[in-house]
Amino acid sequence: KEREKMSAKCGGCNKPLTHQESRVHAFHKSWHKDCFICTKCNEKIFAFGKFYEFEGKPCCESCNFPKCTACGEKIVGKYMLAHRLPFHNECFKCAGCDRIVADSEGHCEDGGRLWHLSCLR
Repeated sequence: KEREKMSAKCGGCNKPLTHQESRVHAFHKSWHKDCFICTKCNEKIFAFGKFYEFEGKPCCESCNFPKCTACGEKIVGKYMLAHRLPFHNECFKCAGCDRIVADSEGHCEDGGRLWHLSCLR
């Protein structure tokens, strides 16, 4: 009888879930409410909030989207990568001349700031 009450295991802590406990169901798993936390920042994710899957674990909305290296704002949609750093398309500008850096132009990154090679001279 006791075995029937503890069927599934929590997707977070891997401990049994009892039928009396409230749970969160996500990613084909059940979770203790207190174990349903963001895998990146460890903040609790509320069932009514937006969350995403990251390697089979929950990820909050804030951590799911990268932040632009230039302006620090969340990036939703398409973006540019330079030296593994994310930028909004409109923030992909040279720190020297403030013009957009085209893919075909030589550029470098220094401290999270982009530079045309010609602006460094």
